[in-house]
Amino acid sequence: MPVPRTTIRRHAGRIGIVLAVAAATVAGTALPSFAVTTPPTLTLSANQGPSGGGNTITATTPLYTATAPIVPAPTFSGGASIEFQAAATATTACAATYAATSAPTSAAGGVIALPAANLTIISANRISMTIPTGFFTGASTSAPPKYNICAYTGTASTATLLAQTTAAGGQYAIGAQATITAVTPSAGSAQGGTTITVTGTNFPTTSTAITASIGGTPLTNINAVSATSFTAVTPPHAVSLTALPLSVTTAGGTVTKANAFTYSNGITVSPNSGPNTRLGVTPIDVQGLGFSSLTFANTGLPDDTNAHVYLVRGAYDSTMSGAAKTVGEVAECANVLVVSDTEVVCSMNLVDSLDLTHSGAVLTTSHAVTGDTVATSTTVSNISPVLTAADVGQRVSGTNIAAGTTITAISNGGATATLSANASATGTTTAITVGAATFTATATSASTALTAVSPALTAADVGKVVTGTGIAANTTIVSQTGTAAVLSLPATGAATGAPGTVTITDSVPVPVGTYTVTIVSNGAGDEETNDPAFQKSIISSGSTYTVADY
Repeated sequence: MPVPRTTIRRHAGRIGIVLAVAAATVAGTALPSFAVTTPPTLTLSANQGPSGGGNTITATTPLYTATAPIVPAPTFSGGASIEFQAAATATTACAATYAATSAPTSAAGGVIALPAANLTIISANRISMTIPTGFFTGASTSAPPKYNICAYTGTASTATLLAQTTAAGGQYAIGAQATITAVTPSAGSAQGGTTITVTGTNFPTTSTAITASIGGTPLTNINAVSATSFTAVTPPHAVSLTALPLSVTTAGGTVTKANAFTYSNGITVSPNSGPNTRLGVTPIDVQGLGFSSLTFANTGLPDDTNAHVYLVRGAYDSTMSGAAKTVGEVAECANVLVVSDTEVVCSMNLVDSLDLTHSGAVLTTSHAVTGDTVATSTTVSNISPVLTAADVGQRVSGTNIAAGTTITAISNGGATATLSANASATGTTTAITVGAATFTATATSASTALTAVSPALTAADVGKVVTGTGIAANTTIVSQTGTAAVLSLPATGAATGAPGTVTITDSVPVPVGTYTVTIVSNGAGDEETNDPAFQKSIISSGSTYTVADY
């Protein structure tokens, strides 16, 4: 039977009266208020937060009453106030009326009122709470309490309970704040990939509950080992001249250990070995980080203020000891090409050692022989010990031998040699040095220029070793123009600036052994002290380089 329209209008009017009762503004919308006999349960967006506060959580209540009659239950339509009440057990309930507040202590969690400004009523059934920093100050961080979150109709002592957290919905817990006691190792390559162990207290035993960073860059592969340690892998990072802080974030908040980890200029070299017998150079590839910021000028001067790739016997030390570095370069990897910020390629010269001392002995390739010379003849006979094919092209010096003379050929099993210039006199068992020759030249203190060289140099003299008064140890010829040369090291204070005698000998190969490839930002002496921006790569398994005689 159809319902009369007058009856529908009558019922609609009654509904309108109900909707108009006790209306309150929630997020700008007028909503009615309904009395609910049993306070509804608050369901939290997060049941745990940091002990230091600073986080935001939301809480919701059911949209409808749980018992008949089923009607909308807009819990917060009339406003609300919030208290965090320490709960002795999981079944502890909120106080029936607004409780007196008490500050947390190490023994008791207290009753803490959330400031009104930190509460936002999103809808009639949902609120947002921003926990102030320091909200739980005083509460134990090693055995933190749990709290019931209690919503009341107001802040008067007679204000009644609107909603509460329960064991079913989950009480609110503050996480125990972690501590950091050590980071091992405390340094690693700027390339990243170093596995570190962080020790301390109150770490979660679930890996995903930990985040950490060094210098603001997140660690990867975090693995929770126990409540007192976790491991992680360092990411790539620019070289740090000082130690960077480590920050660890858990449910208990973020803690930071200052000066925890240093990124060093670690490199990896490929190939990691080369021969000292091969004419020419051995190309190598160097992987690292931060190469784009370095200036590799490729001047041929291994000790200038530009960046260099060195081969070093041990740990590079640019501190000057007399006229030489304490631990300097044995060879330089020249023609450096910066492929990217993480890669350079260069050419290692292992035939010409820049360090002519090894195990306390001076290295040389010159050797002494005797022979018979004939005036105005280029032939030397009865040579002992005999020469080898390697001596062809070498300079020779000695009695009756003209300056600048070289060996052009050998015969008679090495007992006879043909010289590039006639002997000045006849002599028997004349002392001759092979692989060394004397010249006159002018060296000036603090200058790398060698001038007025006589007889003239040739292209074959580049890379050879120069000795003499005022010539620094380990000096070689970088370039030549016949009567002048550029030396690898400036002349010492003993150089007179007047013509004197110098000896040029063949360079010697880098001795067989194990070395370290080292990249420095400044190749000059004493720059580890004088240059505040000085950087050098660290010794590691990846930087080890072996010189062999194969």
